[in-house]
Amino acid sequence: MIVAIAGVLPTVCYRSKDLMQLAGFDELLHQRTLTDLVGGAGPFAANPMLPVSPYFPGLEGITGLVMRLTGMPALAAAFLVVVVCRLVLVLSIFEATMQITGSDFQGAVVVLMYACCPQYFSFNSQFAYQTLALTLGVGSLVLLRRAQRRRDALERDPLGIDQGQLERLGRVILHERRCQ
Repeated sequence: MIVAIAGVLPTVCYRSKDLMQLAGFDELLHQRTLTDLVGGAGPFAANPMLPVSPYFPGLEGITGLVMRLTGMPALAAAFLVVVVCRLVLVLSIFEATMQITGSDFQGAVVVLMYACCPQYFSFNSQFAYQTLALTLGVGSLVLLRRAQRRRDALERDPLGIDQGQLERLGRVILHERRCQ
């Protein structure tokens, strides 16, 4: 429970500084893609301010889906998507640390250390590409590791993943993170 609160609280604080609009530069770029997407322009409508965004509309697509299913306005749906992404991210980090160390205490410490990072509070709490990308990257590593453990337990390989593939995927994600 503390892990979840520590993971979500900085995002809620960041988002609560301006509840009436998206204020960050990246947020405004992605808001344009979201507006085009839910306005009927389609998933690949041109965004002259961020030309690559329409080709990777995952964040905007999920937000649009939340808007359509719940009837929420765009800002509330964006807030919900960001908070859920943060929750899944910190729970994935916690799970990954537990898989490596076998200790839930160490998992909580790693999450709290990550939550102290300034980038975690501001940049990664925005309605922007990295919010969903980090969640999907860390979550996929956790799921791959679970599949490996299941393979060992079941004496078969459910996904055909070996340790080398998992390490290469981790290096790619860490390299991408360092390049930001």
